[in-house]
Amino acid sequence: MTSCNTSDLSFSSFGPDRIELVMDAKKYTFQPYELQQLILSSLLHAEQYMIVDPLPIKNPYTGIPFTKYTLYYLYVNLKVHPLFFYFAKVGFDTKQFLLQYEGLLRTHLIEKTVLEYNDVKVKIVCTKMLEEMTIYNFTTGQYEPIVTIDKIKQPKPYLLHYYFSLFSLNPYQRDMEYKSLIRKLILLRDKTIDQYMYLIP
Repeated sequence: MTSCNTSDLSFSSFGPDRIELVMDAKKYTFQPYELQQLILSSLLHAEQYMIVDPLPIKNPYTGIPFTKYTLYYLYVNLKVHPLFFYFAKVGFDTKQFLLQYEGLLRTHLIEKTVLEYNDVKVKIVCTKMLEEMTIYNFTTGQYEPIVTIDKIKQPKPYLLHYYFSLFSLNPYQRDMEYKSLIRKLILLRDKTIDQYMYLIP
C-alpha cells in the first residue's frame, strides 16, 4: 500500500524508524517525533491562564481523530510522554483524563510553557515577575524591588517558581513556591539573609 504522504510535515524524507498507520483504508507515514509532539500538544492544549483543555489526537493530514485502536498501537509501539500512559488508563477519554488528572496536567503544562519560552519571552515575563516581587526594608521603611533582571543569569528556574505560585492547583504548593522564589531572589541580592533587615514571607 502506497503512503498518502511521501514526506513528513516539514517536507523531509523519512528515516528507517518511521511509523506507518493505516486509517480508513489509507496509509499515512510519520516521523516518531511528529507523533510525540502531536500527542503532547493535544493532551496539554490550553487557551489561557494555564487552564488545560485536552483535545482529541487527530491525523494532521485529515483532521480526523485517531481511533482507540490507533492510539493503543501508538501506546505500545511509540516511546511516548508519561502523560500518554494516564490517557490510556482512562480509555483515551479526554473528559475523564481531565477529570482525574487535571493537577498533573497543570504541572506539565507549566513546565512545558516555561521550557519553550524564547529569550525575548523570558525577559518579558521575568521583568513582570520582578515588578511584583518586592520586600519591605526595615532600614529604609519602604517596599523595594528585590533584584534587577541583570542579577538573574539563569531565569527559567525562577520563572518556574513564579508560575507555580500563580497557577498550581495545589494551594500549599502555591504558597511554598512563592516563599521559595522570594528567598532565592533575596539571596541574589544579599548572600546572607538578615532576618532583621527584611520582612520575608
